[in-house]
Amino acid sequence: MCFLKSIILSYTDINLGEALFNSSTNSLSFPLNYTSDEPIYGFQFTITFNDQDLTLNQIYGGDIYNDENNFSTSLSTNTGNVLSYSETQDFIYPGSGILLNILFEINIFGNSDTICIENPIFAGTPGSTIEINQQICSNYILEEEIIPEIIIVSPDNLSTIIDYTIPITIESLNLTDQDNINVYINSQIYNTYQSAETLDLIIAPIPSTQTGNINIEAKAINSEGQEYNQEASSDSIQINFAIPGDYNLDGNVNVADIVLIVKYILGIENASALQEYASDFDNNNSINVSDVVLIVNYILS
Repeated sequence: MCFLKSIILSYTDINLGEALFNSSTNSLSFPLNYTSDEPIYGFQFTITFNDQDLTLNQIYGGDIYNDENNFSTSLSTNTGNVLSYSETQDFIYPGSGILLNILFEINIFGNSDTICIENPIFAGTPGSTIEINQQICSNYILEEEIIPEIIIVSPDNLSTIIDYTIPITIESLNLTDQDNINVYINSQIYNTYQSAETLDLIIAPIPSTQTGNINIEAKAINSEGQEYNQEASSDSIQINFAIPGDYNLDGNVNVADIVLIVKYILGIENASALQEYASDFDNNNSINVSDVVLIVNYILS
């Protein structure tokens, strides 16, 4: 993953705007901006660049391609020569805008190079030329992007937790002191924490609606509160969670759970695996009258 820093070296009637990098296509585009006090009836110039690092792909967009102008435009990807004019005497009105966009494919990353518009000739009122600088250049630097990374280390994905709280450990990489971490429970924001390489959290109390299957998600956010959109900048897990003694998984432990556990012990009530874990109050892998007594004592206490 990369991003671009564009440095404008010169400015005149035309200039190369800030470079735009498309990571999905490994392409680089520059808008060619213009400012003119008179109408533009046509133009020609040569695009020069390092052909080992870049491949000239196409020119597109801009005012020469809008519905009001009928310009015929040609590009030689081998020589970089561009020629554009109107066969119907259409012209670009005086003012400022984007003349066209220049698109390159990136062959080699990591280099600093220069793209230039050389020998530009602009046609003004038919039969006249517009005086313009003979070389307009822009440096670009292709740099590696530092991506914030978030990993939920524990609990394990798809694990079962029977407790009153959920302990969570989150590890992060490449976060700044101004970044934070949002933690979500079932898509609802639980809390925001200051970034740290390791966060040991205890989520409690758990609302009654958040028992059973629970989704826990951690996302890196920047100093402006915006989430980073890279896949590595967030992580999520699914766990099965219940409070000890909460047979019906409603987030509370009361007489309703005792009635259902007794029915389960008598064989007239079926239970899911999570309900069985929740009913085994003494954690001896067996559900019997001892668990009922302990749950009764818990309720009375």
